[in-house]
Amino acid sequence: MTKSSAFPGSADILAFLEARAGLVFPPGRMGDVERSVARLMARTGLRDAARFLERLDQDSALLEDILTDLVVGETYFFREPQQFASLREMVLPDLLRNRPLDAPLQIWSAACATGEEAYSLAILMEQEGLAARSDITATDISAVALGKAARATYEHWSFRGAKDDFARTYFRVRGGKFHLIDRIRERISFAPSNLAAESYPQPRRGTGFDLILCRNVLIYFGGQTVAHVARSLFASLNEGGWLVTAPSDPPLWDHAPFETRMTEGGVFYRKRDVALVKALPSNVIVFPRKPRPPEPEKKKSPPREAKAAAPDFRNDARLCEVHAQALFADNRSGTVLEFLSNAIVWHPLSRELHYLYAVGLLNAAALDKAANIARRLVYLDRRSVAAHMLLGTIAQSRGDRAGAMRAYRNGLAFCGGAGEDEIVPLTGNERYGRVAAALAAEIAALQSAERA
Repeated sequence: MTKSSAFPGSADILAFLEARAGLVFPPGRMGDVERSVARLMARTGLRDAARFLERLDQDSALLEDILTDLVVGETYFFREPQQFASLREMVLPDLLRNRPLDAPLQIWSAACATGEEAYSLAILMEQEGLAARSDITATDISAVALGKAARATYEHWSFRGAKDDFARTYFRVRGGKFHLIDRIRERISFAPSNLAAESYPQPRRGTGFDLILCRNVLIYFGGQTVAHVARSLFASLNEGGWLVTAPSDPPLWDHAPFETRMTEGGVFYRKRDVALVKALPSNVIVFPRKPRPPEPEKKKSPPREAKAAAPDFRNDARLCEVHAQALFADNRSGTVLEFLSNAIVWHPLSRELHYLYAVGLLNAAALDKAANIARRLVYLDRRSVAAHMLLGTIAQSRGDRAGAMRAYRNGLAFCGGAGEDEIVPLTGNERYGRVAAALAAEIAALQSAERA
């Protein structure tokens, strides 16, 4: 844990957060801690750090506020797509081998944030014909995040890891937002849980989980908490069960006797008999990805009726933006990309159209072209935080950590001149404070991955 800081009483507050939630903050995030503490002290009318710490220990709602502020639930649907490919092609076949039909898969999405990961798992189960054979539990330390997850209402930014037909199949658009369909939303059981605590959730059936996803949260923890979480997750798995962490999370093989398996999505952990010797990195088993059979050709949608008067897209950039949003909502990916490629020619100075085009290209995995359009957006507005976030996401998708780090740092720097509650242009309703925290968390994760 960082021992020094610029604000009085910081060491005691940091020690409390580590003891209560396992959180450790590197020097690069001390500004976030200071701002959060100052904001909450002002709100509670407290000026003394010792009094604030005493209140923090007694007031669960205040503790919830500071944890929600500091633990950034940056997530989106099917984040780390290679991991989901490994789940589909390696983990699920292994779990189903010789499994009785009346034994449902018990799945836990730990630290689920606003629910995108848990719902991605539910959708994966449906796509694999396993909806009726799976029970999914999702937990998070933040009640605010769990409330958003339960509402299951999202914006475009949550879909940047999803395939083209995803939104149309599983969401309904109302009021400019994407609402998850009920049959998927109702498949998840949400509950509060603190991974640093001694007790962990139990599956709805049986005594252990068959699959646990605990991604992008271990990077916040100190060494002792990581060891505790590794042992506890191991104990929470059934024999033969699987644990998936994020590529940037610290390794767990030194803390519990996992069998480790290397995939294109990173290290996967499997629980064998406790008496087995733990598999060290030199004993990693490499599982090649199996080629997926081609998907059946989709039926073409019937042609839509022609409008009485053609919209004047060439002379109205705002009309182009509205039309593109409608195409996105209808998930007509090919049509929207073709339309936007023309729209940015008609309106070469439109930041909104360049942003939409870059997001569409990113979703279609056209990474080189997405990067080019995002860079053009930076030329139009070098202070565009959304553009720098896009460039960082694209760089990460290409395995370019240095490029991602550079883009995220640029975005974070340009967050500094705005108020925390101001809306970041082009991102819907995202506010600068939360986006800055998300960028700082991404930078910390990249730094952790470099050290590993």
